[in-house]
Amino acid sequence: MFLPMRQLPKRPTLTESYFSIRMRIQQDGRHISGGEDLVAAEDLNGTLTRLASRLLPFSGETPPPQQTLTIDPIPPSTIKQGALLPVRSLESSGLEESRRALFLILESILDGPLAELVLESFERNILGCPSRNGALLMNERGEILNDSRTEGVRTTHLGCLPSLRKSLEDTAFRSLIKPSHRFSDAIILASKVLMADPVLLEICASDDPAYQTGYIASRTTGYIRIPHIKSVGIPTGGRLYLVKQGTNIKELITFLRETPVLFSSWAPPTPLTLAFPFLHDVAGA
Repeated sequence: MFLPMRQLPKRPTLTESYFSIRMRIQQDGRHISGGEDLVAAEDLNGTLTRLASRLLPFSGETPPPQQTLTIDPIPPSTIKQGALLPVRSLESSGLEESRRALFLILESILDGPLAELVLESFERNILGCPSRNGALLMNERGEILNDSRTEGVRTTHLGCLPSLRKSLEDTAFRSLIKPSHRFSDAIILASKVLMADPVLLEICASDDPAYQTGYIASRTTGYIRIPHIKSVGIPTGGRLYLVKQGTNIKELITFLRETPVLFSSWAPPTPLTLAFPFLHDVAGA
């Protein structure tokens, strides 16, 4: 597969045995939680325990949810190493303020008409539609590129060195109002997505009705947490990937679904092209 990827510093060759661990919690066939990691053999048991513990908050529900763990050996020679996107957080007191800020951020990445098109598609196809099991792909003309408008593209086979994950979690607890595993999972996933040169940006909102924080991620801005990206009580959400016109979608999807990526460092913060007094840096090299 040939897929343009952003250039990263050369990293040490991996020689240990690695495993892809993917966890899914579902109830009556409905996905309610999940997680994954890419770990060396010595960290396998600890990671299984960490992911299995996510079932506990749902243990009292009726009917009880079902947890599925998938473990696959990964040849070290197939693993690409990456750097996590720098993290910024938006200060916002409500939905309207967040929407205005989101549009300004989009305008700093894209030209005005395309920024409007992306925001309109996010509101119509992500917040305004039933949640998909994966991301919606859209090109610069606003055309939806998924094989099915009701199914999404999953980004999987990704992980983070334990020391870097600990740094990520410590940073979240120091800097964020409501840190959780959602944040760590999201920054790792977005960082893999933005390793693919054809992807211009990602916007995400949770489909949890009680969780209002989402994000926008790009190589220009890094990863920006956005509180109040949707109103409380809305049971829809998902990911929108904006990709370059003419992208080989089959190769991109293969990368997102199958190429193992292990993150071992932070990327340095990128300077913003506009002054955003409502943004502050959270983490980065």
